[in-house]
Amino acid sequence: MKKSEIFETVIRELTEAAISKRKENLDDSEQQLYAEVVTLSSQARDIVRWLSKDQ
Repeated sequence: MKKSEIFETVIRELTEAAISKRKENLDDSEQQLYAEVVTLSSQARDIVRWLSKDQ
């Protein structure tokens, strides 16, 4: 594994851990916003899945 790949993996894991810890401490309004982002992200993935490579 290249050094850059190791750094990328470490950064990704640290970011995921920080996001997970932050999600534990969300207040009600932040939880609603997070839920909306999750929904919109899912919808965006579904739309992109149907697009051709040219689009």
